[in-house]
Amino acid sequence: MRLKRIEAVRFGDLADATLGDLGDGLTVVLGPNEAGKSSFVALVRHVLFGFPSPSSAESAYESSAGKRQGRLVYASEDGEWVVERVEGPKGGPVEVRTVRGDDRHGLREALVERVSRDACRVVFGFGLAEMAEIEAMKGSDDDIVMKLYAASAGLSVDPHAARKSIKSRSDEIWAPRGRTKLVDSLQRRRNEIRSALREAGAAAESFREQRARLGELENEVALLRRARDDAAARRGEAERALERLEALDVELAEERARASAAEGERAAAAETAAALEPRARLIEEVPRVSALLDEVSGFGQRLESAREARAEEERFAREAEALLTQWNTSADEAVTLRVDEPSALLVARAREETARLEFQVAAATKARDDADAALEAARSGSIGDRTPGRARPPWLSILAAVGFALAFGLALWTREYLLLSLAALFAVLAVLALRATSRAAGGGDDTRRRVEEASRRLAEATRAADLARTALGERMASWSAESQELGFGVRAVDPTSAERLLGAVRDWRRLVGSAERARFSAAGAESELEQFRVRFAEALAPLGVTPPTSLGEVSHAAAAARAVIEEAREAHVAREQALRVTSDAERRRTEVLGRIEVAAAEKTALLQRLGLEDSPEWSLEAHSVVEGARVAHADADETHERALSEAKELYGRVSALTADADDAADLRLELAGVEERLADAVDEYAVLQVAMRLLGETQSRYEKERQPEVVRRAEHFLRLVTGERYVRVNLPLGGGEVQVFDTASRARTPRVLSQGTVEQLYLCMRLGLIDQLGEVGRGIPVMMDDVLVNFDPERAIGAAAAIADVATRRQVVLMTCHPSTAELFQRTASDATVLRLGC
Repeated sequence: MRLKRIEAVRFGDLADATLGDLGDGLTVVLGPNEAGKSSFVALVRHVLFGFPSPSSAESAYESSAGKRQGRLVYASEDGEWVVERVEGPKGGPVEVRTVRGDDRHGLREALVERVSRDACRVVFGFGLAEMAEIEAMKGSDDDIVMKLYAASAGLSVDPHAARKSIKSRSDEIWAPRGRTKLVDSLQRRRNEIRSALREAGAAAESFREQRARLGELENEVALLRRARDDAAARRGEAERALERLEALDVELAEERARASAAEGERAAAAETAAALEPRARLIEEVPRVSALLDEVSGFGQRLESAREARAEEERFAREAEALLTQWNTSADEAVTLRVDEPSALLVARAREETARLEFQVAAATKARDDADAALEAARSGSIGDRTPGRARPPWLSILAAVGFALAFGLALWTREYLLLSLAALFAVLAVLALRATSRAAGGGDDTRRRVEEASRRLAEATRAADLARTALGERMASWSAESQELGFGVRAVDPTSAERLLGAVRDWRRLVGSAERARFSAAGAESELEQFRVRFAEALAPLGVTPPTSLGEVSHAAAAARAVIEEAREAHVAREQALRVTSDAERRRTEVLGRIEVAAAEKTALLQRLGLEDSPEWSLEAHSVVEGARVAHADADETHERALSEAKELYGRVSALTADADDAADLRLELAGVEERLADAVDEYAVLQVAMRLLGETQSRYEKERQPEVVRRAEHFLRLVTGERYVRVNLPLGGGEVQVFDTASRARTPRVLSQGTVEQLYLCMRLGLIDQLGEVGRGIPVMMDDVLVNFDPERAIGAAAAIADVATRRQVVLMTCHPSTAELFQRTASDATVLRLGC
């Protein structure tokens, strides 16, 4: 069983904060100051042992967000459980919930078994503030040093606490010259009882005579009491009868007034119900009309939708007509025109071929114009530089000429007119190369040769341009035949205009289809609306509302029908209310008449009980009877009181004599008890003295001959932390001061050690105790809050090794705000879990 997560719902400054998942062994929590490290340490203790009150010396960690609340999530191979506590009386209620596995409702009690709240704070969850408490609590009930010995010996109570308890009990029994101790007080009480018994020797001799007279008076008082009670009963009965008769007179008058009022209310309500009946009967037609009125709410929307559909029909028709006008065609021609996919592909291919041929014509024309310009330049003698120079071989001109010949021949053979553009390009290159060759040759060539060469190139370019125009003409002639076949006629003189016409026809057909769908939708909606109008008009006839004769009048008729229905409902409700009032008034009148009859019968019976008759003078006669009963009761009461007073006086004297006799018997019984308790106290005192001496001798021998395993573990950790500077620890069982011994066997107490060394000693003592606790507190992790801040680097390394060693057997959570400390533990224990708070 290990603690997996700590969840602070509301605790101090923490709200909905979680620390986890914690490792099975060592977990290092790194976070800056005020990140919540100390709060998480305290939260574990508060969830397990209860939230302290604000007046407690322990920090309460109150939350401004509401009641404090926290959860501890425990896990094992068998399942996972949540221990949750909410602030409340006696530390707050705690609840154990099962996440997975078997239910464990006693989990919280099992976790804290044999672990007190202070032990949890000082040993299992501590910081610098609790380090010195291991010394400060010596001699108290939570003496940590004594608990070290008790744990090592397997005892549930430490010997020092046992001796202290025995001595305290022994001191309570007897002390020399004491007055408040048990034996002393018993001896004093024994002497007092013996003196009282001697003084109570002579009891009263007149006890028998006075007791006999008291018996006679008791019989007389009993007879007089019965006579007084009979007179009181007769008086009470007469007074109650008179009071009831007077109340019945008032009640009868009120009931007769109520009967009259109920009759008037019944008649008025019946008249109102009769007047409302004609309008109220219209409520029978309301369900049918209301069902149609519910449909009226959507009638306007459907009517508007029908109008919008008609508007869309007209708009689509206008747009379709505009397209036909734009292309100067009729609807019949648009219907017959082929706009399928093959036709669209044929038009697109023709447009692409025409564009390509037009490009070729333009290129060939440009090449011919360039060749013509070159010929003019040659004739005018302006080509090249006439300065003589070294002639260059005309290889580039020859290659360009060969390229021109090949491209031109392939174009004629394959009828691929794009090759004519390539041939024109080679021709231009040949001209430029020839000009460069002529400039390199210098004045050795004459003007005639240049003119001949330019003339030849012009002729070739002219033939290429003519051939390109011929190809374009042939393609346009072919397009004319294709256009007629597709049905374009004269409206598409070229493939581009044909393609645009195809798009327009497609748009026209789409618009026509949309207009047809809108017309069909509008016609259907109008038909449904007209059918509803007819049904609605038939339903309105019984209500007296003018039925609608057109679709536009439906909403006005509906408003009028709603007004009539509202009036009918109000009349129906008012009539039902009037009928209920009539029925209620009739019922009340009947009830009142019944009560009048019962009251009259009761009055007659009461008068008969008093011996009177129902007459106008009955009240005076009844008062006279009651007054006579009061006088008789007063006389009987006075006689009884006189006899009772005499009996009480005699009873007091007899009781005093009886009490004296009873007191003597009680004193004898108490004396026997005091003497028995005195003997028991003496025996217990002797046993306690012997036990205390034996326990002291045993404790002394244990300290000398057998150093506890807990202390040996503490010594092991102290040697590890201090680098063998201190090798032994002495923890006196009698409550003496803790001592540590160096390698030279020199003893030192915490008062002469440095602050850091004292904290190292206290840490090692805790580690020794924790290492030997076995299953005690196994589910409570050891939580340390920045306990190494006063350790030098070398001793911090030793302390880290000691803590990591304990973490192999116990779950340990170490809080720190120093990254170097976290890195130290990561180096010391490579499997340590590192969590960060507020980083």
